[in-house]
Amino acid sequence: PAGVAWAAPAPEGTGGEAAAAKSIEPSPEAVEAAIEAGDLSLARDIAVALREADPSLENRRLEARTWVTLGDYAAAKATLEAGQAELEEELDAMRQAAVDEAAEAGEELDPASVDLGSEGAAITAQIGALDEELAALDEASRGTVADEPESTHREAMDDERAARLAALAPKPSPPPAPIDGPAPIEIHKKWYFWVTLGAIVASAGAIVALGIRNGVDERNEHSSAQLPAPAPGKVGLGAGGVVFRF
Repeated sequence: PAGVAWAAPAPEGTGGEAAAAKSIEPSPEAVEAAIEAGDLSLARDIAVALREADPSLENRRLEARTWVTLGDYAAAKATLEAGQAELEEELDAMRQAAVDEAAEAGEELDPASVDLGSEGAAITAQIGALDEELAALDEASRGTVADEPESTHREAMDDERAARLAALAPKPSPPPAPIDGPAPIEIHKKWYFWVTLGAIVASAGAIVALGIRNGVDERNEHSSAQLPAPAPGKVGLGAGGVVFRF
């Protein structure tokens, strides 16, 4: 299953002859029984026979598990990769069938944009799950060979797997075509622009007029406070003005 944590290989039992496997009816239960009994080679031989009779994904996973118990991670990966390749071929065949059907109807269809429905989505999910299982196998197999050098192309393999998953992801729907409509009206051609502008100008004028009036009143009050009171018997305009004496 997806996200399985591949265990380290268990000690191999004493049985496991291919001839013994032929005398046993291949079944998942028989494989489990052989593993439980510690006869790992027999379990592997039964699993191989079961997968050859019915190459389903579950039988491939069971066979891969027996290879892991024997410490053969390469064989386990090859078993899962073969199942993954079959699923990808099935997807390609579904896409081609849809393209051919569209061609018969006089339509041209891009295989990459074919909608395969729920069945295609299920197969795509299985391929993604196998990618996760293969990555888990890679992780579990590291360090199992004493003289194995450090991988120099691990990053390239991860990038290749990521690109394959991205290619299998459903393509986004194209954006809807723009709908023709009236051209937008410029702001200075709209009536509320001039109403608003007139209100702003009127408000500014009122504020300026009020400020001027207040300034004049304050200046008059200041001038009146500085004029001396006229002496008795004198009439004049005040300081700097004409004075009449009697």
